[in-house]
Amino acid sequence: MNNFTQQLSAILSVSVFFVVLFLAIFVGKFHHNILVPFQWATYSLLVSLVVGMGLGALFQFIRSDSDKETD
Repeated sequence: MNNFTQQLSAILSVSVFFVVLFLAIFVGKFHHNILVPFQWATYSLLVSLVVGMGLGALFQFIRSDSDKETD
């Protein structure tokens, strides 16, 4: 069950990453001339998502490591 939840969270994080990436490309293509700061907002959103995914993976690794110690 624990392995299943790890796979599910990994799939969810990857799918969220691709959705945000698609939105950033879409906004960059069709709204390039309207709002330049909005483009910076999408880039900062991508960076924060990547950092959040990295932190989530790190915490999950620490959690799984502590689970192994208790077994």
